[in-house]
Amino acid sequence: MKTEARPGMLGVAREIARHGDLMGDTGNARWARGLSRTVATAGWLVTIAALALWAGALMEFREFRTDFPRRAAANGSLLAVSARGVSGSAIHDQSQPMQFTIHTAAGSVAAVLATCANAADIRVPQDFATIQTAVDAANTGDRVLVAPGTYAPFTFHAKHVTVESTGGASATTIDATGMQVSAVSFDAGTGFDSVLRGFRVLTGAGTLRGTWPMGGGCLLVGDASTMTPSCATIEDCVFVGSTGGAGYGAGIYATLGNVALRRCVLTDLYARHHGPAMHLDPIASAVVPGSDGMTSVIEDCVIRNTSSYNNGGILVGNTDSGHPLRISIAHTEFINNNASYSTGALLIGALPGGAGVAYFIDGCRFSANGGSYGRSITIGIPSSATNQPADVTITNCLFEDGVAAIQTDHGRLTHISNSSFCAGQSAIASPYVNGGANSFICDLSTDCDRDGVPDLIATTLNTAADANQDHVPDVCQCVGDLNLDHQVNGSDLGALLAFWGPNPAYRPADINGDERVDGPDLALLLAGWGPCGH
Repeated sequence: MKTEARPGMLGVAREIARHGDLMGDTGNARWARGLSRTVATAGWLVTIAALALWAGALMEFREFRTDFPRRAAANGSLLAVSARGVSGSAIHDQSQPMQFTIHTAAGSVAAVLATCANAADIRVPQDFATIQTAVDAANTGDRVLVAPGTYAPFTFHAKHVTVESTGGASATTIDATGMQVSAVSFDAGTGFDSVLRGFRVLTGAGTLRGTWPMGGGCLLVGDASTMTPSCATIEDCVFVGSTGGAGYGAGIYATLGNVALRRCVLTDLYARHHGPAMHLDPIASAVVPGSDGMTSVIEDCVIRNTSSYNNGGILVGNTDSGHPLRISIAHTEFINNNASYSTGALLIGALPGGAGVAYFIDGCRFSANGGSYGRSITIGIPSSATNQPADVTITNCLFEDGVAAIQTDHGRLTHISNSSFCAGQSAIASPYVNGGANSFICDLSTDCDRDGVPDLIATTLNTAADANQDHVPDVCQCVGDLNLDHQVNGSDLGALLAFWGPNPAYRPADINGDERVDGPDLALLLAGWGPCGH
């Protein structure tokens, strides 16, 4: 096996491992692989020792002081910031010029480098013929780099490793066609650092759990006895239906499992019951890093041409009884998803025992979806008296679907703001809290930046910058041009003054986006006075 040390590791590790290649996969070869890691670690320890000596020399300056007072550091004093960066901690007296006691950096450096020292790149098929054997050999933090080609299904087990293609989804396939198996499985104990990236996944029928197969593309199942979650980050993948479909979750099935799904396409998927694209029952104990407390996120994805009897697209439920959950779906398109019984695109069902479930749907597009209950979104499983309340916030979305695009069961209230409904008021078929700035007409003919995508769609999905959220791409207007006549003049000034005050009814007048039209907006308008581009 060629253990390719990450940049900065000792070349000797690479040389010893290369000799292991010549031995074949024998005991000696395994010894060589282990030794390569040991030598690499030793190399890092030498480096750490050098850092310790360096830090010891710095201790000579224990009483180092800077002449800059505290306010200089607050203003970005380079000297103060540099001193803090060297020490790793700072002791200072608020009444005196800033004083730093420099502590040895070697301890914190060692903590970081200890993990990196053993991290390696394992290549398929160069080092191992299959993804599974490469994952089996990998240690925490390793990357399994997969060359273009077609590969068999595999499982992460409970490992915290990255499996990534080198050629992207267009050239690298995981094929479970015709198999009663999940193409990729994540066991209880995986985390968001268990990463699948850059594959085309031809889904199988899924893994049999009880009566029905589940998770044709990916299967995540946590341990209910210990409440240990199964989590994964899945990025830049394309899931394609290739068999008769799973019972639940033809694309992705996760129960007591959380998902960070980014830049993925789930298409042509069929499930017999729920969640043709995704069936998601998250767990409260695992939170997506950097997500403001979200237990699962779906971002910048496309869900299209999916169907099941109960719902098209995605089902999100809650089986983690009594615990708060936060789920975010952002900048995602739901196109041509259908169901016979419930909703076309997204079914939100807070199941019995759910508490404090919050859903945030932002910047999404719903088009050509169909269901007998709600075309785009249904909140609450129809006719189920056991549903618990869910808090659903919908912002900056575009609903091209017709009458009853949004349907709420059991009298729930949904918060909707700054969203566009092409079918008018009838698109919302149940009571809701109007957060303002909703539009019940759609202009899908304007394409001012000539990119082939209507401005309303591009600004909704955030593929075109729209700082003031007026659905006109920023490249098509200049600051203060409120009437879009390509100049800032008295007409724009009059429009701004007409909406002076808080919560303007005409959002473009709030140039700086702080929910008020006031002095700062006036200053921005005057700064741009004259023809656009002058």
